[in-house]
Amino acid sequence: MTEKYGEAISIAKSESEKKFIYEHYICGEPEEIVSKLAVEPVLRSAILSLISAGFVRTEAELLEFFESTFYGHQYKDDFGLMVKISDVVKLLALYEFILVVGKKLEPTRLGKRVSELYLDPNSAFHMIRHFKKATSGGEVFSYLNLISNTVEMRPLLRLRKGDGDWIQEELAEKEDIIFERIPKEWEVEFGEFINSFKTALLLEDWISEKSEEFILDKYDLRPGGVHVKIANAKWLLYSASELARLLELREVQNKVRETLVRVQHGIRTELLALVKLRGIGRWRARKLFSKGFKTIKDLKAADVSELAQLIGSKNAINVKEQLGQKVKNIRTVKKIIEKKEMVKKGQVDLTAWS
Repeated sequence: MTEKYGEAISIAKSESEKKFIYEHYICGEPEEIVSKLAVEPVLRSAILSLISAGFVRTEAELLEFFESTFYGHQYKDDFGLMVKISDVVKLLALYEFILVVGKKLEPTRLGKRVSELYLDPNSAFHMIRHFKKATSGGEVFSYLNLISNTVEMRPLLRLRKGDGDWIQEELAEKEDIIFERIPKEWEVEFGEFINSFKTALLLEDWISEKSEEFILDKYDLRPGGVHVKIANAKWLLYSASELARLLELREVQNKVRETLVRVQHGIRTELLALVKLRGIGRWRARKLFSKGFKTIKDLKAADVSELAQLIGSKNAINVKEQLGQKVKNIRTVKKIIEKKEMVKKGQVDLTAWS
């Protein structure tokens, strides 16, 4: 049963607030509500999802479904809606995400995975198309730039007044490893490209172990802005690795997975082996590496007390156990570590006089 009206209660704490509520909400104009399906990436994803789930099997069923939605109610043009749906179906078939067999619409294995990954089909095809340009897997920055030029990475970082020189220097240095065609400065696409390139540079700084303070200052961002970009990059890189796996592009998949791990932890390549261990992130891994513990073999050969002085007794014992080395007499080990720490801080070791 459809309700004919709704009710709401607004509580004002003062006369001025009461006046504002009356003018803004009671006498104000209602805001227009627009269906999200009016946004093309959402419509493409929705149609692929419906076909992949087997919810619809023909264009006629697609039209019938969308006519019953709020989007169809707003559109008020059945022919125009049919044309839009038909265009998206042709696009998905061109991308090889669906098969059109007579009037039947069937998802491909690749199309199903794209839908499961919640990717805009355009973004997925953008990645797939450029994977084939990768030689020997490509470079890490190639993939950072590739994912930055997708709708899922929006909003992109924008070029500021003082950015021109250093961005151009970076572009000149990296142009040979960028998969996409670099637009000319006078072309309309150049602005969007350079914003995606700057976003990729932020991710490169993150995996180069630049501090968060450095990145916030360099890119004029708030702390949340950095974390959102990193989270989106992880999602897109995982999706890219899945697409490469389905396409059996092994070298591309390996490079993308390496890039994903580096983005997850914000590390350089040399720390990849160390961060595989639970409890070892970018900070502890770098601390171990700088003290000569560069490989799993080095950690196995190390005394637990040496590791504890760098990463704490609990983490040191945890690392040893992950390496299959059971630490006996944990209490004794902790006491030895505490004693060494006291001596290190300049306190008197009374046991030396006993």
